[in-house]
Amino acid sequence: MSGVQFRGAVLRAARQRAGLSQAELAARAGVFDGARVRSWERGAEQPSVGRVSRLALALGIDALDMYYGDPSRPPLALLRRVAGLTLKELARKTGLTYARCQRLEQGVVEATHEDVAKLASALNVPAVQLTRPAGDQSDSGRDQKPDG
Repeated sequence: MSGVQFRGAVLRAARQRAGLSQAELAARAGVFDGARVRSWERGAEQPSVGRVSRLALALGIDALDMYYGDPSRPPLALLRRVAGLTLKELARKTGLTYARCQRLEQGVVEATHEDVAKLASALNVPAVQLTRPAGDQSDSGRDQKPDG
């Protein structure tokens, strides 16, 4: 998923603060073994949409903190991912078409008030979190992913 990058270093730091081995975190988060956790920490892979919330819960941290970007203005793709939903599941929960959800995530179309209400309900977030000032499609803020 473009634009939404998992921060393996945050996962590692949180796991170490919790005093857990990779295998212990894997067991708590319902992951097969510590090798997968190690892969996420190194940035070789990103956890699936359903795993991040379980990892955050096991570590006692906010799932949004495990992604690059400004947590006060997260993009729709990130909110969907943190909610543990695929694009197809979001479309089903909102009653919007898959294509509409995809275009909204990509910023190709503007969300109507009705779209925002449906998305907020499906993602369990306040509607204001889904609205940006006109012309603001940036994800600038703390911890931007470095270039290169």
